[in-house]
This record gives sequence, C-alpha cells and structure tokens, in this order.
Amino acid sequence: MFSFRNTALALAFSLTAVGAAAAQDTAPVATGVAKNTFFVELLGNAGLYSLNYERFFTPRLGLRVGGMYIQAEDEGDEVAVGLFPIMATYLLGEGNSHFETGVGIGIATAGVESTDLGDEWGSAVYGTATLGYRYQKPAGGVMFRVGFTPVVASGNVFPWVGASVGYAF
Repeated sequence: MFSFRNTALALAFSLTAVGAAAAQDTAPVATGVAKNTFFVELLGNAGLYSLNYERFFTPRLGLRVGGMYIQAEDEGDEVAVGLFPIMATYLLGEGNSHFETGVGIGIATAGVESTDLGDEWGSAVYGTATLGYRYQKPAGGVMFRVGFTPVVASGNVFPWVGASVGYAF
C-alpha cells in the first residue's frame, strides 16, 4: 500500500519530468499531434472503462487525466469503486501512426455502505503504464489507440490491455 507522501512524490516527479522534457523538445509542431484529446478507454489504465482528457505540451509529450466510477447494490449494501489514472505520454513516429509510451499513477477509492456493518471506505495508489499503437492525424480529428496497460500494485505486475476512441483538436 502506498502512502499519501509517496503518492505526492510520484506525482511531483511525473510533473517535473513532463516540464523538463517540454523545455527541451524543440521539434516543429507539424511532426506532433493536436494539443487536446478527449477519449473513452475500454479496459486500460482504469480497469473497465474511463473518460479521459489529454493535453500535449510539446509535439510529442502530453499529460493525461481520466476517471472511472462504478456503483452497485447487493441486498441493501452499496459498493462503489473509483479509479483515476494520471499519466505522462510520449509519442514516437511521424504522420498519423505513432508508437505510444506512457507511465503514471492511478488513484483508487472504494467503499461499502452496509446496513449491517456500517460504512467502510479506503484508497490506494497503483502504478500503470502504456505501450501501444496510436492513430491520430497531426491536425486532429478522430483518434484511436490500443495497447498493453499493465498495473503495478503491492509489488506485483498485472498484465492488462485497453482500446480507446476519441477526438483530438
């Protein structure tokens, strides 16, 4: 289990790395992709699905935030789970096809509201990554991505995959 201190340090490190790379990347805009992307990911870095926003600070380096929330009821008990990935993304390749790499953290929250046992809520942080293919025109438009999205938690690596579709502008 990660502590809040470790979470804050990991996030600060990720943002510092993004800022440092942004300051060094001087490639012309024409070789990158559109700066903003909204997309829906099935499976992937947030488990079952996620809604995401990604902003490219350089032609190849971006920061993504997303979220998933599920709530269910079973015999009067309510269960809720939220997963929120925060990732740095780097694209390789020219034109419409790119090899996508990414690394980040996910914040997981879960809780049970039980009529018999009361309320139980908790949170944790997990590591996640992306290695995959991304189709996105430099000027924007429809974006599609598919890849390997492993999760690292409690010292274990759990293999996972995901696919996304969205719009870049």
